[in-house]
Amino acid sequence: MPVTPTPQTIQIDLSEEYLDFLEMASRARSLSRQDVMREGLAMLKDAKLSREALSMIATFGDGHSSEVKKASLAAWDRWTESGGQQLPVSDSLAAFVDQLIADGVAKDATGIVMLALLRYAKVMDFLPKEGEQES
Repeated sequence: MPVTPTPQTIQIDLSEEYLDFLEMASRARSLSRQDVMREGLAMLKDAKLSREALSMIATFGDGHSSEVKKASLAAWDRWTESGGQQLPVSDSLAAFVDQLIADGVAKDATGIVMLALLRYAKVMDFLPKEGEQES
């Protein structure tokens, strides 16, 4: 009987505002939070952005850019009971995350997922346009 290989996982620790965004995006798109993160990582990978362009992603939003460059404090885990969030990803997405960390784009996988979610929010039009007021 063939055995399905265990997918690779990346360890992440997202802050509360990202968990809130994931909840909203997951309801809007009828996807699980993990699917939203994987979709965001795939969008980021497919965009083939330069290191400079990747750093520009972190400039939109309300002060989240500072979080991309540092390790997050322990956030309450909504997916596992063991204290760390594990996101199963394909081999190519895992290699992409590893490469961005090696290139110094972010300190850890959490920072890469934050960038991916910011890109996802922009592409999916979940962010207010410039000049629009947030309610």
